Amino acid sequence: TPVSDCNPGPAFLHGLSELIIDNAGWLYGVANGGGEYRGVVFRLPSLTVATPTSFYTLPPCRLRDTRAENGPLGGPALQAGVRTFELSGTCDVPTDAKSLAVNVTVADPSHDGHLRLFASDDTATPVASTISFAAGKVRANNALLQLSRDGTASVNVQADLPEGGSVQLIVDVVGFFR
Repeated sequence: TPVSDCNPGPAFLHGLSELIIDNAGWLYGVANGGGEYRGVVFRLPSLTVATPTSFYTLPPCRLRDTRAENGPLGGPALQAGVRTFELSGTCDVPTDAKSLAVNVTVADPSHDGHLRLFASDDTATPVASTISFAAGKVRANNALLQLSRDGTASVNVQADLPEGGSVQLIVDVVGFFR
């Protein structure tokens, strides 16, 4: 039985249903486990950005390509573990950028795996991958990357590959937020 809009009055939930979240952010719970609504109501906090940002477009530009000569903008190929890339100062990405709109491409993966790109000053590695891939396949994915807040506009790239595996990473930027 659906719960009517703005009225958390008696409702009966069936099966394994134990929570209802409406589009206004109200959370209704089953308190007695028997399927009958018993008044457990929570108001979820608003999900807003602490400081609003604006989006600025850029002409597509290659930020990183590990297929290129070894160095800060290029190789070597990624291997299992974390590698940090500073992204400001290239392709007109300003040092005060908060996040980037990018296209992430992988090429020549030796094994199946995935990459997780995240701000270099984050203390926790995200659970979700930015891009997953199969051995020998080229794959691309659009992403919004939050940059480090320490002024370096850096991201970590966590390569989840078997030991001895490698993958080439190409990152093209199309815009930034600040």
